[in-house]
Amino acid sequence: MRFTPRRRVVEQSSGDTIHNSASIQYCVPGMQYCVPGMPGRLSCRVSRAGPVNEWTVFIEGERNRYETHDGNRLAIGGANVSRYCEYLVVILGRYESASRALNANLLAFSASTSEKEVKSGTLDAEQMQRLAEGGRLSMLVHLEIEAFYVFAKVLLDRLADFVEMYFGKAHGISLASHDKLAKHLSGYAALKGLTLPPELDDTLLYLREHLIEFRDKQVTHQHNLRVLRGTGAAHEGATMLVTHLYPKPSDTDARSVRLHELSDAVNRYVDWVIELIALNRARTRLALKSSQSGA
Repeated sequence: MRFTPRRRVVEQSSGDTIHNSASIQYCVPGMQYCVPGMPGRLSCRVSRAGPVNEWTVFIEGERNRYETHDGNRLAIGGANVSRYCEYLVVILGRYESASRALNANLLAFSASTSEKEVKSGTLDAEQMQRLAEGGRLSMLVHLEIEAFYVFAKVLLDRLADFVEMYFGKAHGISLASHDKLAKHLSGYAALKGLTLPPELDDTLLYLREHLIEFRDKQVTHQHNLRVLRGTGAAHEGATMLVTHLYPKPSDTDARSVRLHELSDAVNRYVDWVIELIALNRARTRLALKSSQSGA
């Protein structure tokens, strides 16, 4: 089978520095798959324990501070947050597995392909099989990346619900979503007399710029059918690259953040919610046990 390679510039990452390097993109019908011209590494870091353990341990210890009715409400509310923490841990593990497999495929393809074959665009059956398998693995990486963005946003929304359940509703202010919490938090805290943890604004800004905007514009509300999605490989982890067929001046290319970086940001935010509760326990609308009312 013959196909025509096209020269294209793709981004490859080395440490914290982004370099532009010439690369071959093999264009096979129905598959957007970038094969770097030089072998690369894609070794994902071992995932941290993640937010699920910290949050679950916190809720299990916290529920005993409250009268039975409200202790149960807190426990079930916390469990509805925990399920999405657990989803993210599962997704991150699958992402790591798919990324490692994709990296192995890229290395095997590069090792089996001579410079002459690359220039001529002629590959044998085994090489074509590796190329097709690379396309399948790239799809799996994209699946986990998009799933992480979607369920991370759901987690943020459930945390907003939890905060509103814990401290109660405020007149004229709704925390029915993470977006509303981020927008109205200062006013809500003032009405409720809450002390906010330090560096909260930085965490909220990072989540807005790197998680929520990509999720909204490139995953859940992307209606442009000219969008092309490729895969960027680097040793820090795979990313999804968004470009356009027949690009217009109004089109904006994008690139996902590596999932370990997003996971770290989500962990920081979960830590922040735990700290918010610990700092302001006396302000809760839930009924504390008499022995805890002064805690």
